[in-house]
Amino acid sequence: LVESWTLIDTEKQLLEQRTERGRLGYAVLIKFFQIEGRFPFYNKEVPWCAVDFLAGQLNVSASTWLDFPLKGRSSERARADIRTFLGFRPPTNEDSQQLQQWLTEHVVPQDQDIRHLRSAALDWCRDHHIEPPSQERIDRLINAAVRTFEQQFFADIHRQLSPHTCQQLDQLLTTSGLDEQLLDHEQDSDWSAF
Repeated sequence: LVESWTLIDTEKQLLEQRTERGRLGYAVLIKFFQIEGRFPFYNKEVPWCAVDFLAGQLNVSASTWLDFPLKGRSSERARADIRTFLGFRPPTNEDSQQLQQWLTEHVVPQDQDIRHLRSAALDWCRDHHIEPPSQERIDRLINAAVRTFEQQFFADIHRQLSPHTCQQLDQLLTTSGLDEQLLDHEQDSDWSAF
């Protein structure tokens, strides 16, 4: 708690002109963003012991955090202030494209576990001082990166196959000339030798 959730003087200066609820809300958002690289999705996501520790530093009630809005205009204003304070900026479409390309080229070939890909995406955003997009947006970028990698991977394999091998693979998928005995017990003529 002391190492990660202690407010430094410059952070306290940012909180001076705020209400009791606003001071604690800003403090929690700042520290959570510094630790996680993103803002919390909901109030209870922040460990209560951390909220209580910050409230003690500010001499305010910890319960005011539960009333701090994480959506809406005041929350957007708080996020903008904190992004500026920490040297981050909101993501752009170009950032999303760069993140997707980076995932496709550098991360997906090594690991396709969704948890690891999310973590890598958050790390990339932090390294580039960009507030991460929403979790849904990150998941869409990850899915697109995996699809792109797979398409490129299979296209590379296909390019390496000889015409003779491609012809033999195609023959496995044709249904003409199948042994009549195979079709006797099943009336389905869509079966292939493969």
